[in-house]
Amino acid sequence: MDLYQNRIVFFFDILGFRDLVDKEYQNNQDNCTNILNIFKFIRKFYEDEITEKYVKSKEITFFSDSVIISFEEQEEDQFFKTLFDLQILILRLVKRNILIRGSISYGKLFHDDDFILGPAFIDAYDLETKKAIVPRIICDKDIILQAHKNKDNNSFQQDLPYLLELFDIDIDGQLYVDYYDKLRGVFDDDKQYFEYMVSLKNIIAATLNTSTSHNIRSKYLWMREKFNKSVVKNFSKSIGVSHDLMTLFSQVCRFRSMLTHHSVLC
Repeated sequence: MDLYQNRIVFFFDILGFRDLVDKEYQNNQDNCTNILNIFKFIRKFYEDEITEKYVKSKEITFFSDSVIISFEEQEEDQFFKTLFDLQILILRLVKRNILIRGSISYGKLFHDDDFILGPAFIDAYDLETKKAIVPRIICDKDIILQAHKNKDNNSFQQDLPYLLELFDIDIDGQLYVDYYDKLRGVFDDDKQYFEYMVSLKNIIAATLNTSTSHNIRSKYLWMREKFNKSVVKNFSKSIGVSHDLMTLFSQVCRFRSMLTHHSVLC
């Protein structure tokens, strides 16, 4: 009996998890409430808000600072729905000052409530640890073709513009989920988007202002560069908006200091 299934795998971890654990332990050696709340929030998001809506084969596993989500390849539209879920999760975690890094892969996998094993998990892990490098979610390009196989041509053609709007290609050729300017369409209005960008700016600035680690700083310099390009692209046209929006707009633009190009991906 072949226990492996062809599954699409989403693997991500919480950035700065070790520092979060160390900080909480130093403050109270008998308490890990803040760390647990992060995982409870993610579990609630996927199990309460997402799973019961439309998922049949989705499995979720938590361990240490990582989360693994998988589903069968033939489950129609699940890849597209998972990408949408990912967008919403990123937004909500940023509001809690949490960033994630991860990968989306495809292949043979056994995944149930107790165990996860198989080549697809190894591929996803390697993509996240060896190629994602900076705070981004990278995607195996073959998954796009696999998603195409499980949809009729008309349906796929309708979804393709959405996919192109979600992803960008980085300087190292990796396809990644862009959560800067390409998430703008998720928000109901500009005010919500500006508030999100302010939150993202604060996370980046706080790390660059406090960290002395070259490894950490290089990753957040990558983020700052993406952030600044997004500001130029999206906010330069924000003319004639309300005073409240202009206040948020100024908070975002204030971060646009000139910087030397630092690439951790080359």
